[in-house]
Amino acid sequence: MITIEKHSGIYTLQVKQELPISLEDAWEFFSMPNNLSKITPDDMQFEITSNDSAKIYQGQVISYRISPFTGLNMNWVTEITCVI
Repeated sequence: MITIEKHSGIYTLQVKQELPISLEDAWEFFSMPNNLSKITPDDMQFEITSNDSAKIYQGQVISYRISPFTGLNMNWVTEITCVI
């Protein structure tokens, strides 16, 4: 399921996907920032540019470089605001 919402000019993308593995196994994989490159298509040239490779934690800032379209290179920053 994919939803896109706009609030005050900011878009939020929310995606829900069911996996055929346990919640614990999924959390172990998705909570490691270095695994982002494993789930990002190779042609997007995803590269983490921050030095913190620890398991995610509240307040963590992850910066990366990505090319969503040929010829368009972007620097993005993600802040982890909540870890349950």
